[in-house]
Amino acid sequence: MGGLYHGLQFAVTAVAGLAVGYWLDGRVLPSPLGMLGGFFAGAAVGMYILARELKKK
Repeated sequence: MGGLYHGLQFAVTAVAGLAVGYWLDGRVLPSPLGMLGGFFAGAAVGMYILARELKKK
């Protein structure tokens, strides 16, 4: 799989985390904390998936 796939996979996980954080901001958490936490959690998951995929090669 090419670099485009890995880049998109990382971006999608980061944006998904951002979306979950945005949703939490409206429900539970103070305004920027959910978005920031969600983005960094999504980015961490994206990095984990990227490292796991690259280790297979």
